[in-house]
Amino acid sequence: MMRIVLVLCGLALVSCKKNYTCQCETHVYGQDPLITHTVIKDTKSNAKVECDAIKTNSQAASPSYYVECGIQ
Repeated sequence: MMRIVLVLCGLALVSCKKNYTCQCETHVYGQDPLITHTVIKDTKSNAKVECDAIKTNSQAASPSYYVECGIQ
């Protein structure tokens, strides 16, 4: 019985949605980086995927700069 309770508690902690901050730095030659923050409420693994999508979508606009993003 105790094992079942521990397993259920562990699953609840792993799959719960929390607020994660995706920090992105946009680098343009000759300028200071622009830092933006986006709050993502999801599981950590899904938040990482969404943060990577922000990076990919931001870089598609222009090849003259690059964007670095990560979960904080």
